[in-house]
Amino acid sequence: MAAAKSFVVIGLGQFGLAITRELIALNQQVIAIDRSVESIRKIEAEVNTAFVAECTNKQALHDVGVHRCDVAIVAFGDNIHDTILTTAILSELEVKKIVVRLDSPEYQTLLGKLGAHDFISPTLTAGRSLALRLAGSNLTDYFSVSDQFGVSKLVLPPQFKAKTLMELDWRNKFDINIILVQKRGTKKDKFGEPLLPRGNEPLEAGDLIFVLGTNEDLLTFSEMLQK
Repeated sequence: MAAAKSFVVIGLGQFGLAITRELIALNQQVIAIDRSVESIRKIEAEVNTAFVAECTNKQALHDVGVHRCDVAIVAFGDNIHDTILTTAILSELEVKKIVVRLDSPEYQTLLGKLGAHDFISPTLTAGRSLALRLAGSNLTDYFSVSDQFGVSKLVLPPQFKAKTLMELDWRNKFDINIILVQKRGTKKDKFGEPLLPRGNEPLEAGDLIFVLGTNEDLLTFSEMLQK
């Protein structure tokens, strides 16, 4: 198992709380920071360390040890003023990696110059996911990989005739890759453990597949399966 990294999550709105809890579930070391006592109370029993601190105060962030963390996540979202100030302070404190939630893409260049290394846009990702799922009715749980590429889950329809991946040749026909398969279970909506498929892996109606491709190719593939 890989060694745990140390994270600091700054700003505990819904997004900040969600990413903090996910990191905890992955057994990572997490410091949670927010200026609101109420927000800290929501997470203090779950997290390694939680501080009520002014997120735009350099001394306050230094005192709680953000400069010793591997990754700092600025999770304010719509508060671009605090996002800019906090990013600049984290850069001055020489944090190794700074990840910024960014709901307004026009600020990305500025934040990059201030020291941000990576960006998260949950609003954009959620919008893209919803649009793709609505356009392709059997696409579920879409995960964005980039502006053009994503991964989605599909259940093979009842009319699907069992064949191996090699026989189906979907990679060459539709420019998509099947990266994981969960075999259908004996009970409805139940699936086996995920497995990495080989070319001779037989797929059957009811199996759950994880498909990687461009958003356009995922839609084309989804439409083909429905037919």
